[in-house]
Amino acid sequence: MARHKRNRHIKLKIFICGIALLVGVLAATYIFQVNDLTKLAYQIAGKEQTLRTMSQANKTLSSSSLKNSSLRKSDEVAYSLGLQRIDRVSYLRIEETSVAKTSNPSNN
Repeated sequence: MARHKRNRHIKLKIFICGIALLVGVLAATYIFQVNDLTKLAYQIAGKEQTLRTMSQANKTLSSSSLKNSSLRKSDEVAYSLGLQRIDRVSYLRIEETSVAKTSNPSNN
């Protein structure tokens, strides 16, 4: 009976050690998974910031491209119409108050 009690005691210790080992392995696995999940969350946040930055740059470049395209087209149209760039602007001076004179129909 003492031997049976001792075997039972050893089996209980082995069982408890096995359970403790299993709990330890599961805890270590959980810690590593949480660590990996945290790393991924930070990487995703960084990628989202990069995406926002690139999206804003894309909008700016798209707007700039449209402006440049519009300017190029207007230069081509001006060239085809025979228009030229000017360096100096001068205005006509009119001495009288009216631009056009009316003629009296009875004089004709």
